Amino acid sequence: MEYFRTFLKCSTIRNHLFHIFCHNKEENGIKSGLGCILKELNIPGYNDSKTIANSEIYSDVNVIRDVFDSSDDKVAFRNQLYFAFLPIIRKKYEGEIDDPITPDAIVKEFGIIHPEDYGAEVEKLGNREDVLFYIEYSALFSAKIDFLIFIGDHLLWIMVNPCGFYWKDQIRRIVNIATLCSSNFFPAFFHNRKPMIVLLGPLKNEDAAREAGVTHFLSLYHCRDIARKLFPEGELNYTYKVLDKFLEQQPHRLSDQNC
Repeated sequence: MEYFRTFLKCSTIRNHLFHIFCHNKEENGIKSGLGCILKELNIPGYNDSKTIANSEIYSDVNVIRDVFDSSDDKVAFRNQLYFAFLPIIRKKYEGEIDDPITPDAIVKEFGIIHPEDYGAEVEKLGNREDVLFYIEYSALFSAKIDFLIFIGDHLLWIMVNPCGFYWKDQIRRIVNIATLCSSNFFPAFFHNRKPMIVLLGPLKNEDAAREAGVTHFLSLYHCRDIARKLFPEGELNYTYKVLDKFLEQQPHRLSDQNC
């Protein structure tokens, strides 16, 4: 029950962050919610109102699954993803993965199944290399990003966890997806935009996050202060009050206000 209440709180926080990101984006440019966030992140080159107005903001995005589901040739997609992902994952496993079974061979062995389920099926084959690779491969189809922002020649991948529970594997998988989406594998969707990973929440494991490839950090305190300055009601606006109350109730998790 405690986990469920925490989940609901975190979901509410995400909704209010979306409110901040989208606020007056088309009209106010650098003074909009997204403009304030970019300034807080100290991201250079995005002080142009037109660029901010033309940005696109998506929430709760399952990128690889969405592209796969929209693909006209799913067989080609799953095979091309295999070859695009293999060099990335070889590097991570440092010699443990060389030539894992192909998606075509999996389908021949087990029939037509969704790529998200490949990991579970190859365990039955008992080959460690195949298992290691397809745990990662299948995770590409289930991993979600809280916010995906198209702006200029960048893609901002924003991971939100107000309660501070980040897992290194979770971060690494988002980094893997961001890397794939910036490659030549997805030019029609993402146009080789440069990935920028942002961790939003308590930053107690910042070092581990940096090791996994995170490049920018933003605390919930900063977002609360942006809400106070951004909305006309100041401290009386709903988003500010929700964020402030949440932070007030989490002193044991969020003790460092300047993180």
